[in-house]
Amino acid sequence: MAHNAMPLMVKNFLLAIFAFGFITFASAQCPNLQPPCRCAPSIYEPVAIICENAGSLSNALQAIEAARDIPIDSLLILDTAVTTIPANAFQDFTILRLVMNRNTLSQISENAFNGPLLDSLVELDLTDNQLGQIPQTGIHQLRNLRKLYLNRNRITTLSPNTFAQFESREILLKLELAGNRLTDEALSDSTVFRPLRSLQQLSLETNALTQIPSGALVNQRETLTNLNLGLNQVC
Repeated sequence: MAHNAMPLMVKNFLLAIFAFGFITFASAQCPNLQPPCRCAPSIYEPVAIICENAGSLSNALQAIEAARDIPIDSLLILDTAVTTIPANAFQDFTILRLVMNRNTLSQISENAFNGPLLDSLVELDLTDNQLGQIPQTGIHQLRNLRKLYLNRNRITTLSPNTFAQFESREILLKLELAGNRLTDEALSDSTVFRPLRSLQQLSLETNALTQIPSGALVNQRETLTNLNLGLNQVC
């Protein structure tokens, strides 16, 4: 028994050393932030920042000023009154994943993501806001966007040119539009998703669809691996 116990003790010791090392590493990566923002690092995102109830976007960005010169794996701004993302809002910040949920967001200004974000941002989550359409300003300038989440907004229509001006149109892999107000008519144009040549995942869950929008997805027959139409009225 003693013979078998020693490897277990060594294993537990090594795990403890690894865990301590990771915590130390994560803490070392995390900048000195101000309330209401805090670091929430993980093994995949050493520099992950959460700002909740910050009052305004400028308050949140001021609180993370210390992170201006380091790459941020993930920035979450939650439950904060941000009706508009102004031009140059994230100037000098380098962010891979930006999440702005429950912020009453209804408008994105031209050049909103001007600066390093134009190339660094690969994931943008604007779920639970008040966008009336897929923004045609700001987002279209992002060059390396792979994932775009617009769930639970107020989007009712998709124009034929919705994605035509997106710089990332040929590399966008995932698009989520669940919980909006999209109808069959909104997806009747066969050119709506045509520019998204690499789209693999599309969520249209919880809208007002009564049929599969196959005509709009004709160009994604070779790429689309996941189409979510749950909680619609598709027969």
